[in-house]
Amino acid sequence: MAAEDHKKVLWMGAALMALAMLMAVADPAHAASRIRAGNCKVYQTVVLDPIAATTHLHSFTGGTVTSNATTGFDLEAAATTSCNVADNWATSAVWFPTAQTFTATKDELYYRDPGDQNNLMPIPTDLRLLGMTVIFRGTDTSVRFPNCLAVDSTTGEPVLDSIDHMSHAYNAGAKACPAAYPYRIPQPAILIHWPKSLQPSTPVSEVNGVFGPASTSFHADYLAGNQAEFNDTLINLCLNNVPASTKVADPACGLEP
Repeated sequence: MAAEDHKKVLWMGAALMALAMLMAVADPAHAASRIRAGNCKVYQTVVLDPIAATTHLHSFTGGTVTSNATTGFDLEAAATTSCNVADNWATSAVWFPTAQTFTATKDELYYRDPGDQNNLMPIPTDLRLLGMTVIFRGTDTSVRFPNCLAVDSTTGEPVLDSIDHMSHAYNAGAKACPAAYPYRIPQPAILIHWPKSLQPSTPVSEVNGVFGPASTSFHADYLAGNQAEFNDTLINLCLNNVPASTKVADPACGLEP
């Protein structure tokens, strides 16, 4: 997808982003049971985007991305992460636009079960998601990704991407997935820590060296490539059949700092 088309997609979601920012005094997803990968360092800030090949200046965290051709299978095979050593399963990659005058240095990656649905499915390797649900909190910014996927009518398998990188997935939040997106996954989210306050008016990278206000340009991208432990063990241990009131079901789910 061309960078210009990707930018149009971001502008389409701007109104929804602004509404989320205005309404969100607190992030309700933070009350749900979760899996956490902590102390994830930003390991590179470069013009790179394996999902849409845009010319944004992006900051990368989690699994190590080396080129626009990197896939989730590459991330899984490389088995590297910028997160805690104890969270070595967290080899999916997340990236987001950098601010014009400062760069994030670390973050946390979360997978949650908002709504206590207890029917979460594995996150398929090489799934590509665009996160447009953004909440600005000064020196912290949270971005949530969709948690419901469309299913291929022929194969019955979840759809991993779409031409706009959005229409194959749906953010149901705490509600049940709609019929058009029946495959429910743990909801990925990132909590980004900035050295200064990132406000909706703060310029962030858009395209070809141009910067625009975060209120209309900020987002995050997710490329799935976690280690097998995540799908095979952690989803059930930490999320399925765990009440939402139980935030951390087991130390393996990731301890708070």
